[in-house]
Amino acid sequence: MMSDPNPESNIPQSSQRCAVRPRRPRILLGSCGCTDAAKFALLCHIFRRWASIEVVMTRTSIPFIEVSQTPRPVYFNPRKTASHHLEWADVFVIAPLSANTLAKIAQGICDNSLTEVVRGWDPNKPFYVAPAIDSVTWNNPLTRQYRKRCDELGINIIDPSPRGEMADPTEISYIVKISNEEIWD
Repeated sequence: MMSDPNPESNIPQSSQRCAVRPRRPRILLGSCGCTDAAKFALLCHIFRRWASIEVVMTRTSIPFIEVSQTPRPVYFNPRKTASHHLEWADVFVIAPLSANTLAKIAQGICDNSLTEVVRGWDPNKPFYVAPAIDSVTWNNPLTRQYRKRCDELGINIIDPSPRGEMADPTEISYIVKISNEEIWD
């Protein structure tokens, strides 16, 4: 009996067609209430090009965001949604981060869905914030203390522009993607 020259012919066709695709990175995007939250839908769109995303936002961010352009926003029942996000996400990004939420994070205050996720976030997973904080507030001694505390907690800060605007959404996406390639390679 002649042996088959094609070794794959012994493998069922269903197995031959099934190529293993790597899992896309899972990014949890958060938003706070400030005028730069108007850029949140664009941020979601840019991250969707290379990652699976879910969003969590504060109620105060809603007036600034085109919610229909974001995937299933979560801002109700924080106890139920936080655990899902904590298990699902590889990386957490809050953009924009308001001065108010920066202070809450630094002081451990948890009073909404977003800060609930922050409190439970695994310190071994990457966490980024992109503040939208004016230069006077950004350079205030109290804000510097909050920034130092975030650094101690392992939170990566993507600095605002000199005018206090959140970094460009493309830049935020690039920094997160490049900084974590080893996670999803």
